[in-house]
Amino acid sequence: MWAKGCSSIVEQYQNYYNGLRHFVEKPISRGGCYDDYRWEVSEGFGEGFSELLHMNSGPSVGLCGYKLEDPLDSHYEELGSSFKFSIMLSGDFRISSLDGRQAEIVQGGDLWFCTGKRGEVRCVQPAEKFISGISVGLSQGMLDAWLGGASCELSQSLEKLVEGRSQRNEFVQFGAVPKARAMPCDHPVMQIASKLYLTQRHTLCGRLRFESLALDFLCRMLMLDGPLKNHCPGNRPQRQRAVDEARSILDEEWGAPPTISSLSRRVGINECYLKTDFRAETGLSIGAYIRKLRMEKALGLIESGRRSVMQAAAFVGYSNPSHFSRAFKRFHGRLPSSYLVRS
Repeated sequence: MWAKGCSSIVEQYQNYYNGLRHFVEKPISRGGCYDDYRWEVSEGFGEGFSELLHMNSGPSVGLCGYKLEDPLDSHYEELGSSFKFSIMLSGDFRISSLDGRQAEIVQGGDLWFCTGKRGEVRCVQPAEKFISGISVGLSQGMLDAWLGGASCELSQSLEKLVEGRSQRNEFVQFGAVPKARAMPCDHPVMQIASKLYLTQRHTLCGRLRFESLALDFLCRMLMLDGPLKNHCPGNRPQRQRAVDEARSILDEEWGAPPTISSLSRRVGINECYLKTDFRAETGLSIGAYIRKLRMEKALGLIESGRRSVMQAAAFVGYSNPSHFSRAFKRFHGRLPSSYLVRS
């Protein structure tokens, strides 16, 4: 059974995922006495999963890894009874207040500390983009048990976080504080989070390793004092030139673009740095940048009257006209047929 206070975390997950037709709850059979929950993306909506796991040592761990076929605009209620650290491993989404006055883009490499402030949050997730991340949290009951006990560095750090003395520029609407932005994949925090995400949890040995990594991650987070500094080794001007060169290559070879690993070799920098710096420079992932080039080229062909919609679709690499129309509308806001030259 979940410890007292953890039930609210389960309730929050169930209210959110069970309220969406995009996900369906699936039973988990792991053996032992663990209380785990899993939701899988419904057929026709994409693929992937979200899980909520409870460890014997107390904390809960949330994991997700999925891609949706269409954008998802949803909202959920932060119940105000949990305290967690969340880290995005890949993808991005937008969170905002229901009135839209406050908003943030959360992307791969971002680390957030969630204070458990009560309130409703709107979440907009893009289509055809793989989103993955983890969160490690403590319930209010666990906080009550851990605070005011033995005086040590960890308990003091926990008290500072709970009382808000270490928070600056708090995203007040959601009780969420960004601790780091766009950490590269070789950052120590990203590495331990990735190991936690990839660890198999179906055997006793795997479960013990998973729990050990989760506690290690939580311990590191509690020891943070203020925002986490991003470590970006290497010569920045050289990396800037590499991004500029990568953009030039994609601008010319958008019809048959190189793979990211091939592109990184051609411009001479680490693949992780290229992806991180490219997004920082353009605001887009490399894949999204290529789609942008294709959609802009398709629009030019259709508006000029030199190609039909089907011909433009084939020219930019789409063999299925319906897939092209859907992607075109998602990018330009209108169907390609509405741009045809009328005689």
